[in-house]
Amino acid sequence: MASVARKPAATTEEAADLPALLDIAAEAVRADLAPIEIAPDQHDVPRAASVAELIRDGHVRRIQGTRLDPALLGSEGLVVVTASDLDEPASIGSARVDQLAFAGRHPSTQLTRPGDVIFRTSPTAAAWVDTDGSKIVAYPARVLRITTADPGGLVPEIVAADIAGAPAGPGVWKRWTLRRVAPRTIAPLRQAIADITTARRDLEARAARLTDYAALIVAGATSGAVTIIDVDHAAAAADPR
Repeated sequence: MASVARKPAATTEEAADLPALLDIAAEAVRADLAPIEIAPDQHDVPRAASVAELIRDGHVRRIQGTRLDPALLGSEGLVVVTASDLDEPASIGSARVDQLAFAGRHPSTQLTRPGDVIFRTSPTAAAWVDTDGSKIVAYPARVLRITTADPGGLVPEIVAADIAGAPAGPGVWKRWTLRRVAPRTIAPLRQAIADITTARRDLEARAARLTDYAALIVAGATSGAVTIIDVDHAAAAADPR
């Protein structure tokens, strides 16, 4: 998931500057990503609201995590997401539970659905968007599930960003304030975030390959296993002029 910045709502003056700033930012990343189509028009957006308000209005609901017996955990089966996984989402998938064993012990437990926001309230507030679904959420981690038919302007990736860095502690999640967007913006915004996530992943992979290459070059040169040729000097020496 692309990182979505948590910040206060823009003032009127800041909002007026955003189309120009978006154009500048799009030009800066043009080599890595096709610019996202935007229209610099003003439109109303739903006000930010607390989780308690959004649950009351039916836009989202909270689903408790499952109290798993550690003895069930293994390396195969359904993916388990724990509260500690939210510190490092790349680790998600290392803990698993056999599907039949889990169904036998927890027959009424719901698996996640695509777009579910898995969150925790302590020791710090943290969240992650499950884009695939079919996972087990282990207590004390929990789920915020946006109502598909009436999302109220909620976008999973923005919800996760607003939770990150929010106040931590028992019960405080009800008072977390979540930003919203105009309903017609939800689908294209999520697609834009997904495209940026893919581009970032590709760039990170390229950077990792370059880092490995540099390390091998240094190892070869310092061990005497290879000689690094000065191509420019060799070319100049071979030129009779």
